[in-house]
Amino acid sequence: MGIEEVKNYAIEKLKELFLLLSNFSSQFLSWFDKVFPPDTRKDKINHWFHVALPFLIVTICFALISYCCYCCCCRGSGRGRMMKAPGRNCRMQRSTFESNPRAYFRNLRSYPADPQSSRINISAAQAGTGTKVATTEQLNVPVESLAHPHPS
Repeated sequence: MGIEEVKNYAIEKLKELFLLLSNFSSQFLSWFDKVFPPDTRKDKINHWFHVALPFLIVTICFALISYCCYCCCCRGSGRGRMMKAPGRNCRMQRSTFESNPRAYFRNLRSYPADPQSSRINISAAQAGTGTKVATTEQLNVPVESLAHPHPS
């Protein structure tokens, strides 16, 4: 099979495709004229638009709410999911707490007057909202405190 034969074969297939599309468009237009006759077309389309409009509005609102919930709750802003830090008035990464909650609470109770606990980290996503975000240094327990707990 030479280049000329491949070229002729491709041209024939493109002609068939064009013929199929032109037949489809003429069939679609004849169906459209049956469903929406030219003399009452404007009224019928207007009627179906008003019938479908509430469903379109509800669908669009549901899609927007679902997208916002997905962005806020599932993905976070690249840092992972956030949660309110137990016992503190700030937010922290959920994965940090879930990895070792015992160490978190030990650190919380062992250092109530820790000078680092007053530090806050405002992320770019929360800038201007005034929400306190705990840094990972505040939440991680030093290795020394696990080996020799401080007296309460």
